[in-house]
Amino acid sequence: YTLSQLQMSKPYIVNDVGFYANKSKLREELDSAVQAINAPNYNIANAQQCIVRANTLRQNSNSNF
Repeated sequence: YTLSQLQMSKPYIVNDVGFYANKSKLREELDSAVQAINAPNYNIANAQQCIVRANTLRQNSNSNF
């Protein structure tokens, strides 16, 4: 939600060529983490890897978003 608020306050950000690609990557990693936890085999290791990648994107938000 915070990222969406940032989009609205700074419309030039969404015009950046890589913005939507990076936002999609972030969303995919978060969704994949949830799916890994909810999977029948309950794969925490895969969920943690997804969260690490999502956190890396978030920490580098100045260059990714």
